[in-house]
Amino acid sequence: MSTLHLSETLKSRFSANDLALSASLGVGANALKEKFIRLFSELSDPLITAQEAIALLNVSVELGDAISALEELRTEGFLEKSTSTQRALDKNPPTLYRLKESTVQRLKLFGIASKLDDGAVRLQFTIDGRLIRSFAAVDRLDVVAGTGNQRDEIYKHVSDISNGMRDGVQVPNSVIVVFNEEVFSWAPSDDEVPESWVVCRQLSDWSLVKHPTDHDRIVQEVCPVELDIPFRNAAFDEEKTAYLVDGQQRTAALSLVDIDAVPSFFLTVNALVGSQEEAKNTFRIANSTVRITTDFARALLGTLDETPGYVREEKRVAQAVKTLAIDDKNSPFYGLVKHPGVDGKGMPIVYNTLFSVVATFNQSGIDFGEGSEDLAHAVAKAYSLVAGIWPEAWGKSSKDSKLSHGAGLRAIGKVLVDLLRVQTAIHGGDLTKPEAWAGVEASLKRLRAKVLWSLESASTGNATQLSNYKTQLLPRQNTNQDIQQLTTFLQKEVVFLDKKAKDGSA
Repeated sequence: MSTLHLSETLKSRFSANDLALSASLGVGANALKEKFIRLFSELSDPLITAQEAIALLNVSVELGDAISALEELRTEGFLEKSTSTQRALDKNPPTLYRLKESTVQRLKLFGIASKLDDGAVRLQFTIDGRLIRSFAAVDRLDVVAGTGNQRDEIYKHVSDISNGMRDGVQVPNSVIVVFNEEVFSWAPSDDEVPESWVVCRQLSDWSLVKHPTDHDRIVQEVCPVELDIPFRNAAFDEEKTAYLVDGQQRTAALSLVDIDAVPSFFLTVNALVGSQEEAKNTFRIANSTVRITTDFARALLGTLDETPGYVREEKRVAQAVKTLAIDDKNSPFYGLVKHPGVDGKGMPIVYNTLFSVVATFNQSGIDFGEGSEDLAHAVAKAYSLVAGIWPEAWGKSSKDSKLSHGAGLRAIGKVLVDLLRVQTAIHGGDLTKPEAWAGVEASLKRLRAKVLWSLESASTGNATQLSNYKTQLLPRQNTNQDIQQLTTFLQKEVVFLDKKAKDGSA
């Protein structure tokens, strides 16, 4: 038998005996389709890609032929597939195949239920960490779909954790999951609920612990429970009964640990029961004291339906940024922003830059309307003028255009707000009047006579444009001091040019 070239993730899911059995099924002249039938029948409910099926059989076939055979089996009702199930370390959900007919088992765990001061209940239990992702779905921050709440796994960090697990280092901090309240029942043992539901059975009365000196105070209220969870090794995400909101990297690390070397690895789990919205809030709170990129945290706010008052304004900004960057195809920023959850390769504008721009508009005191859509509309309208007046600089790499640079976008944003304040005063606060925006456009057109945002355009412009580019634009970095200096320069130029135009000497 030739050496099996299997990834670490396969070795973490299939024992050496399973791998040897799979390879033996690949031997012989049987049709590939027949080999796949035996593979899915002999292994314990596998959930695999076409590439993994080829590797398990250790056969030399074209990927297209394997997919064709698997699709035939799916059409015949032997297999089914998912294109939306997210496994550990998969960059994007792959096409996964599994047996169509398989009995759902029950995973019964013992744990402790604890009451909190507000009457809510938390559950604590330990479990082999490899099982968690079979009942708890992991949502990355998927802003395109409007769902999801997990950071992308950092492979090196995950690898470091897995190395520790191989060496027997226990993980001290708990994984946090939220059981979906729509399929969860707090029930006595004789209650009947659908097979797809989680049942939590109380095994004794609540035990109360009183304060040692103040017996009227309860300091702990607990009881033992049994968690009865529907379980399938090859569960699709939509079938899972919980959300994994903290512990993605710890559970992912187990997908790099050989199951023969470490047959089981126990993790502690803290669980609550709630909605997907509560899962998002739990993730945000759990990570509030952990290093998490600002752009991710802000983008997450944009996906929440409800937020505490102190982050409500940030949420409005985050939702407006999402609209500008990935929802509104007519936005001048559409397809140009490295928004979390979107492949940002080649996109010139950094998320936090646009967030700062939108925040400047939001904090301006100008009435753009109440909703995030109104705010996004105003920003889009203002920057559409900018894109139209400097088309040669818009959407280019920040190396080629200072208008795509953080300093340039933020500085011109402050100028736009100043111009809109003027037009608001002139038109009685009514920015729906076309002449208000025409006034902003006229000021920007006058500014173009002094300012060009790229070396290429400035080099073919007038002497003033080239001088201003070299002395005022080119040296500026994305620091508060440089942004303020560039803003001041632009503001002075606009005031001078507008006054000159008003005096009739332009």
